[in-house]
Amino acid sequence: MTEQQTNNSALFFLKVVLPVLVTLTLFVGAVFLNIIPAFRRAMMQDKKAMIKELSETAWSILQESVELEQSGKLTRKAAQQQAIAEINGLRYGNDMKDYFWISDMTPKMIVHPYRPELNGRDMSDFKDAHNKKVFIEFVDIIKRKQEGYVEYYWQWKDDPGKIVPKLSYVKGFAPWQWIIGTGVYLEDVEMDIGLITHRVIMISLIIAFIAFVLMFIVVYHSHKIEKERHQSQLALKAAKEKYQALVESSSEAFILILDGKLNYANRATLEMLQYAESEFLELGVADIIAPENGEDRCRLQQLIDDKVDNDHFDTVLLRQNKTTVNVVMSISQISLQQRDGFIIIVREVSAEQLNSRLGRQRKLAEEQKQLIIDLHNEQRLAGGSLPDWESAAISSSVEEIVKLCQGFPTKLKALIDAGINIENLTGITSRMVDAVTVRFIELAIEELGEPPVPFCFMAFGSEGRSEQTLKTDQDNAIIYQPPGADNDTKNIKAYFVTLGTKVCDWLHDAGYTYCQGGNMAKNEQWVMAADEWKTCVSNWIYSASANDLLRINIFFDFRAMYGDVSLVAGLWDFIGDAIEDRHEFLLYFVNDALLYKPPITIFGNIALRDKGEKRTTISLKEVISAIVQFARIYALKYRINETNTLERLRALRDGEFINESTYREISEVYKLLMQLRFKHQAMAMEDGEMPDNRINPKSLTEIEREILKKSFAAIASFQTKISYDFKGMV
Repeated sequence: MTEQQTNNSALFFLKVVLPVLVTLTLFVGAVFLNIIPAFRRAMMQDKKAMIKELSETAWSILQESVELEQSGKLTRKAAQQQAIAEINGLRYGNDMKDYFWISDMTPKMIVHPYRPELNGRDMSDFKDAHNKKVFIEFVDIIKRKQEGYVEYYWQWKDDPGKIVPKLSYVKGFAPWQWIIGTGVYLEDVEMDIGLITHRVIMISLIIAFIAFVLMFIVVYHSHKIEKERHQSQLALKAAKEKYQALVESSSEAFILILDGKLNYANRATLEMLQYAESEFLELGVADIIAPENGEDRCRLQQLIDDKVDNDHFDTVLLRQNKTTVNVVMSISQISLQQRDGFIIIVREVSAEQLNSRLGRQRKLAEEQKQLIIDLHNEQRLAGGSLPDWESAAISSSVEEIVKLCQGFPTKLKALIDAGINIENLTGITSRMVDAVTVRFIELAIEELGEPPVPFCFMAFGSEGRSEQTLKTDQDNAIIYQPPGADNDTKNIKAYFVTLGTKVCDWLHDAGYTYCQGGNMAKNEQWVMAADEWKTCVSNWIYSASANDLLRINIFFDFRAMYGDVSLVAGLWDFIGDAIEDRHEFLLYFVNDALLYKPPITIFGNIALRDKGEKRTTISLKEVISAIVQFARIYALKYRINETNTLERLRALRDGEFINESTYREISEVYKLLMQLRFKHQAMAMEDGEMPDNRINPKSLTEIEREILKKSFAAIASFQTKISYDFKGMV
């Protein structure tokens, strides 16, 4: 064992093991030095109080006899004989063998139930087994205090052959100069105390054993963690030395920037730019670029100020001797010791290589531009509102739109691979499905004729939140203006069911599959007049059942896609008023949100809880749904009619319903999970598989797994906030 390992072991003992041993020692000491003695004292006090109360009860019998004497009903002798008879017959205790006796101030024994040979005898010289003149001491206590306690040795109840310690309470009776008393055998008390002590010891041993086991587990895991930490430190040190050696020996130039300043440059960098290390580190970040490349200087500084990750560009660096060198700079963001920084890799290129790279970049830019044009064309052809495509949209057939949609996922995958921002990505998917749906509605109206009353085609679920991915289905409905009394209600509903059926069937053909639960406008239960919708929603809010919960969840993300938006706005106003009137309704959402348990162990590792074919995977949809529910619950509470999760969170922050820290944390977790979800689905498409929402943690990179772990931990804290805010408990 090395000296460092010895020091670590000693430090571990002092910080973990020793406190555990001290805690157990203090617990055992507290039991034997404090708790058990306290029980003993309390029991003795209870016994003393008991024999005092019993003696006072017997004393009251004497008082009643005196009153009979004083009233003239009995002579003193008759009154005393009556009192003696009653006292002599009194018994108590578990076996009804405990008794009272009477002596006088002489002292002479008046009556003793178990020692009748003492009755009438002068007890002045009577001594117990330890030569204590017991009855003389009774007299002394009565003279001094009228009552008190005396310890002595006496026979065990009715057994004269057994002499044991006894504690008696005596009380004087002044009218007749008598002393009445009773007592407890200390052996009984010790036995009771022994039973209680045994119970306390057993309970304490059980508690100590449990504590020991728990502390052993803590110590074991602490030792394991400490060992892993030590190994990690050694590995980190080795990796650092290895990395530094690699960096120093690398032919590529490395530059480290921390907190916006040059912090380190390897040998290749210093040789390329002909600087000593101390001189190089005194430069400003942008000063390494030649002055004539002012735009590149600004670009580099802007990338660092905006903390942009993963960028590269061609530029010209300035050597110390004022000559220049053509390079390609690749910039990656890092976090080192909780400090923001960047790694810049610099590769020298010749003029020919530089021109070749510029040509490839121009070609790539043209390809990206063409991709964007293709996406715009498809959205316009599907029914976009741009004026210069109006004639094309009108002439588009269902077949043309379906064909366009079939190629959309491939083009969307290209944007995913390019690392496009998640909000822009979901924005593109949502605008596409909106444009396609609107055009299908217009084509359906052309076939069926104008609607008999104003209506609005609604989307809910992920479509309503504008958060669709590469694997998505339909969730839609129709709300229409209540027909007048003279209108044919049945035919009006039949029109909209037919319209909904056509639109849903065409969407299915275009790749937006049917909802497995049937929550679509082709089903008449999702096609209703505004007043019918209000009745339905009112029933959910005031008498929702567990079976309604799934339907309720997805419905409360609804938004208008086509038609009279005032019908949807009116429904939202009705919902807001109803929820304000019955806040308990939100508890359905809260309880449902709390049912999800993030798949993470108490030690922070990912836990796979599913069985069968799913036992090695995690549902990203379920994880993301926990965040969606968080935003939905608070949005409903505070009457925020946004349906997109990020927009809901922004509105909650702007309204100061959640703080900035909570907003940032939950938004970042949501974006990271959605990015991971899109990436997983894109990889499935690349492998020729159907996109899904289940991911195997082992297929992720170490960084992605850490992101997943932190996301699970964050979701658990969000659930704690929901529980506290809505149920008043954690």
